[in-house]
Amino acid sequence: MKVSNVFFLPFLAFLIFNSCQQEDNIDQSLSRNLLTIEHIEFLEALGINLEGAAIEKMKDIDGIYRDYIVSHDLEIPVNEFNVWKKDKNSGDTAKQYRSRYIVAPAYRNITVVADGNLSANQKEALKLAINEYNLLDISLKMTLKNEGRGDIKVYSSHFISSSEAVAGFPNWIGRPYNRIRTGRNLTNYSIDYLKGIFIHELGHCVGLRHQDFKTRSSCIGSADPEGEFIAYIEGTPVSDIEPSIMLACMRTANGSRVLDFTPSDIEALKTLY
Repeated sequence: MKVSNVFFLPFLAFLIFNSCQQEDNIDQSLSRNLLTIEHIEFLEALGINLEGAAIEKMKDIDGIYRDYIVSHDLEIPVNEFNVWKKDKNSGDTAKQYRSRYIVAPAYRNITVVADGNLSANQKEALKLAINEYNLLDISLKMTLKNEGRGDIKVYSSHFISSSEAVAGFPNWIGRPYNRIRTGRNLTNYSIDYLKGIFIHELGHCVGLRHQDFKTRSSCIGSADPEGEFIAYIEGTPVSDIEPSIMLACMRTANGSRVLDFTPSDIEALKTLY
């Protein structure tokens, strides 16, 4: 989610500092490439906000930098661009929202891996966020582990976009999105705040979109819509100011933060899963 002040997680001895510093220099030297007309039309059809959207090189799980289409806290791999193309005539434009694909039944037992470069607070917050999902009466179940392979990996990564964290949506075969990247300064927040961020980003990984995609009214200074296509979830609120963990900036109309599931979030997840 977009915020106005922070971003980017700090990464013992002189050699380690030098290594991180060199990596920082590499990151800062990477320009944000402009989108092509084809990319813009694609994002509009997908219903993603075009404000600040660009192609960025981002450090992947395997340590290799790859190109991603990035807009606020959402990312789409450029090498999967053609597969993600959508039918512009499908979907609806009301109420609480989901992506085109949700997690298929075969992939609903989700293993989340907390990378070693996360802070102690981040790991604790991630554990609490996963517990919140597991308390719901839904078919999605999440298991947290600290090493090895999994369905979703959570790790810190250098990126240019002004977001605390970025994630994506389930793919065309129904697997959850496989990563959440956090910014460098995210260690400065409380566990409760971090838990809210992880609930939000895990929501994207399993198919939830921003509730206020039409206006981004929860983001101070931003009123740019996130496109026209989106699929709505039956039985959820019409209002784009209804409290929800999936508000674009997790902030209600009176400015208070939403850091946990609201009744409409729970209803949305129960409807999907």
